[in-house]
Amino acid sequence: MRSPRRYLLVVVLVLAAGNLWATFHRSGIPVGLTGRVERVEVRHEKHPGLDDVHLVTISGRETHLDADVASWVREGDEVCKRAWSVELTTPRGVRRLGVSRDFGRMAVAMPLMVVLALFLLGRGRGRRETG
Repeated sequence: MRSPRRYLLVVVLVLAAGNLWATFHRSGIPVGLTGRVERVEVRHEKHPGLDDVHLVTISGRETHLDADVASWVREGDEVCKRAWSVELTTPRGVRRLGVSRDFGRMAVAMPLMVVLALFLLGRGRGRRETG
């Protein structure tokens, strides 16, 4: 029987990569944001003002964005941003997008979690089970 350690490591890698992608996606950089802003919604989480969810609907498409990006648009605005561009054009000018502090923290934490998983999964590897 194959060791479940390999499968656990794959799960850890997939979860870490997914977490990084989700926090990067909220920057708005990888998505196109072109059309009329129909709705800007803030859903308060456990720590209001710190971990709120900002949902912006542009031409019928809802996107979860970082707080600073969501604050740059208002309902009724015509906005324009191509996917992978770092410039968001709004009626108030062009705003430059960047990654959030949350992404920066995750970019440190997720590799550390992978290293920790490698360490924990590698422990006892050479030991023989008795019984």
